[in-house]
Amino acid sequence: MKSALGFHCQRAGEKLRRQGSQANVVGVFLRTNRYKQLPQLNRSSAVPLMCPSQDNYKFIDSALQQLKLIYKPGYEYQKVGVILDELTPAIDEGFQLDMFDTSAFDEAKRRELMAITDMMNAKFKNGIKPASVIATSNWHMKQAFRSNRWTTRLDELPIAKC
Repeated sequence: MKSALGFHCQRAGEKLRRQGSQANVVGVFLRTNRYKQLPQLNRSSAVPLMCPSQDNYKFIDSALQQLKLIYKPGYEYQKVGVILDELTPAIDEGFQLDMFDTSAFDEAKRRELMAITDMMNAKFKNGIKPASVIATSNWHMKQAFRSNRWTTRLDELPIAKC
């Protein structure tokens, strides 16, 4: 479960940086399969960050702490995920400083590190990943029964020949 959550945090961070945004809140959800006749549990948690960030590792740290709080043993969980909330445009000029947290000082350096990480991941198939994600299988969605996307993907549009 931790490795799946780490994978989702990494992907969410990549997407966030691609769109030029930063997140102020990290949320985690956990649920069982509602179609099985087993004990059911749906839980979620959200924690604000001291400083808005694009950093995968901050997201992973926050998500794993929340997972410890919402996880209850004895359930057959089906899905775990992360939600990045309160998105704002990423501005590199200055960061809001906090008296209790010094992470804003390191945020510019972390953004450079994340940019290099994204570049390496784009160039190499098995690029740079957090340790919690390396030893896991692929956590992508199963799309075996996905509907056709003819209205949004031109490459999937049927071609009529006469």
